[in-house]
Amino acid sequence: MFPDKMLEKRNIHRELGKEMERGMREEEEKTTKTACFLSPLFLSLPFYNLSHSLTRQPSL
Repeated sequence: MFPDKMLEKRNIHRELGKEMERGMREEEEKTTKTACFLSPLFLSLPFYNLSHSLTRQPSL
């Protein structure tokens, strides 16, 4: 393979890696914002209702 083709491939891989990293970072930021928004909502719920709904068996 020609050296310039190898360099071009390396640059493409580097750019793809940067894009993936950027996308993962953006998703992490969205998740953090959602968690910060929802935490007070869940904390304001009566805890026994939340635990009851998580352990309740579905009716047949």
